Amino acid sequence: MIRLKKDASFYIAQAFNTSLGSEAIIGSIVCTQFTFRFESETADVEIPYNQLTFQLDEDGDERICFYHAEQPEWTICTADFEILTNRAFTTNSHLRHQVNVIFGRKAWRQAAITTVAFLAIFLAVICFASWGIGQMVRASVNHISPASEKELGDTFALEFKKQVPVSKDPKLMGQLNALYAQLRRGLPDTNMAVEFHVVEMDLPNAFSLPGHVFVTRGLFDLVDTPDEMAGVLSHELGHITEKHVFRQIISSQGPAYVLKTSLGDSHGTFATIAENSQMLLGLSFTREYEREADEAGWKCLVAANINPHGFIEVMQKFLDLETREKHAAGIASTHPPTEARVRNLEAHWEKLKQKSGFVDLSEAAH
Repeated sequence: MIRLKKDASFYIAQAFNTSLGSEAIIGSIVCTQFTFRFESETADVEIPYNQLTFQLDEDGDERICFYHAEQPEWTICTADFEILTNRAFTTNSHLRHQVNVIFGRKAWRQAAITTVAFLAIFLAVICFASWGIGQMVRASVNHISPASEKELGDTFALEFKKQVPVSKDPKLMGQLNALYAQLRRGLPDTNMAVEFHVVEMDLPNAFSLPGHVFVTRGLFDLVDTPDEMAGVLSHELGHITEKHVFRQIISSQGPAYVLKTSLGDSHGTFATIAENSQMLLGLSFTREYEREADEAGWKCLVAANINPHGFIEVMQKFLDLETREKHAAGIASTHPPTEARVRNLEAHWEKLKQKSGFVDLSEAAH
């Protein structure tokens, strides 16, 4: 967690007391939450913000002098104009009015620029930290060997099948395997083995685990063409190739663990994923992962010469279904809003040079 500095800020200053003549006391101004304070080894002066007044030095020096009506013997000066951008001066109406009177809006424009710059830097640090964690998570799961990945995937799938009714329908299984025979040509690893499962549920949906894809019977009822089913399968294959299950489990362990495993602790990575397999029962991919799966799925379809417009068509059906039936809103509750996903895919279609001559998948429908 990144923490900001405490509110107190320090500015080099000089204090003058009428009893000391022109002798200056060197110290610093401290802006606390409620008071303006001058601190030094020989004297301390504290002034409530609502009783603080200030002006430019009458002698023409480039400094600001502060006064308190109840302590007229004291004058406190600083050449550090950054004090006017301190939160106390930008949020307290009494002080803000004085800045406006003395400097007009110039000082506030500068203060705004300083504040915006700080926020921009702060946000950049947050974004970089988030990106760095994501890269380390990728490095962690890349240490998992193919054999271990298959072992974990098989274990996860076995546990998942205990929770859902799985069908052995040979016709539907044949369709899925036939589609995959074409889809695998567009995968980064064309030899990747995937086992398909049909789930006896009316809700149209699909779910993937390493080396396994689960498709509900309701999805077969929703799609009208094998190109549409191929679109859904390509998305689920994207989750597998991007190792989203593993990445999500590792991410949940926190930054310190991510750093440790990213440096090569493959045994620890394997053990952690295996120990957290219960997470899969309620697993919801992040929107970032869903977008990655959409992108990977689109690339797979294009590389395999499968009409990717089927992906758009099936997503449009999900959108229509969500509109017609309130209960269907939970179909893609963890996905980016379906309408936005459709727009993104349509943008890909517009940029695609080839819009015909795709492989005929009609045989996969029988």
